[in-house]
Amino acid sequence: MMSGLTESEEEYLEAIYRLKGYDRQVKVSELAKNLDVKEPSVVEMLKKLENKGFLDYERYAGVKLTEKGEEEGMRVIRRHRLAERLLCDVLDRDISQVHEEACRLEHSLANETADEIARVLDGPTTCPHGNPIPDGEPVMDEDAIKLTEGEEGEEYIVLSIPEEREDIQRLLPLAILPGSEIELAEKPSLSALMIKRGEDRLALGRDIASKIMVKPCEKRKRYRHRARAGR
Repeated sequence: MMSGLTESEEEYLEAIYRLKGYDRQVKVSELAKNLDVKEPSVVEMLKKLENKGFLDYERYAGVKLTEKGEEEGMRVIRRHRLAERLLCDVLDRDISQVHEEACRLEHSLANETADEIARVLDGPTTCPHGNPIPDGEPVMDEDAIKLTEGEEGEEYIVLSIPEEREDIQRLLPLAILPGSEIELAEKPSLSALMIKRGEDRLALGRDIASKIMVKPCEKRKRYRHRARAGR
């Protein structure tokens, strides 16, 4: 491996980073679900990575990346998302195909090669799914929320969509992509969310809606700001 880590070790650091393990403690159960691995196997790998100085693991509290682990997790994420951009923008791969291929490429790309890809592509800031491409420090939009956390009647801009092929194939016909504007028309307590796009109303299950990151539309934010100022 380019980093001296195995593919499996890199995948663990990447997954912990994705779950914001640079900012909080990630539960073993949460990580096991994300990686689709049994919890005892997760614990075994965490202990191995802790011995190498990539993370701090506490039996009941969970796991958090050290500075060394954060840097390595970020590098894997960066290689993955730049590989997706290369596949999508240069090789014209369909957006539903790039995640799986990038999962393989991320382990073989050198960090220097990833930097060259970034230069060739003129410094992209997001992957095709809308997720930020980190460059030296974690990138977060302070206004970003899960669609399931939105409020009825509010309008949102889609920041990112899930990467899995099945989810993308569900969202593409609905034209729900990064940059799309949608309204959360109805939000029942248990059943599917009702999304409005123009004159169309679409039902989205909570499982897939929870993977879509959005932020309030600028026009709504400006309206709220004026309303508060006028009080």
